[in-house]
Amino acid sequence: MRSFWGMLVVALLLAQAACGPHADEIQAAVANSVARAANVGLPALVEAERQQGMAAIQASPDRETARAKLTQIEHDWAPVWTAWKALSATQGAWATALEHGGDKAAAALAVRDAFCRLRALPLAASYVPEAAGLLCPPGGS
Repeated sequence: MRSFWGMLVVALLLAQAACGPHADEIQAAVANSVARAANVGLPALVEAERQQGMAAIQASPDRETARAKLTQIEHDWAPVWTAWKALSATQGAWATALEHGGDKAAAALAVRDAFCRLRALPLAASYVPEAAGLLCPPGGS
């Protein structure tokens, strides 16, 4: 039942943002919140991956072992960077819709889905903070 109410709140907020007299201001505030969360998360994600790589190198007895561990780290982090690119692209589309017109509600939903997918990834969840005004449904999208 909790997920139903959470999704209802998100739907109502997005409907208000898409239709209300201050729609652009509401969407701009949520977009700013997402951007701030992303700006906090990106350096933390980069540093976490770097630290994992350094630890792998230091714990490896030889170059081949280090290379294998680094390859695994890159593989593990690939979904995070794929989700990050999707978030970046959807944020750009939302900014364009807000600044120049377009389907703002669809762009907002796309950003929400991309942001929630990123936060749902175990490697990213502890580094990317929640965005005020944006509720992620259970499961990440």
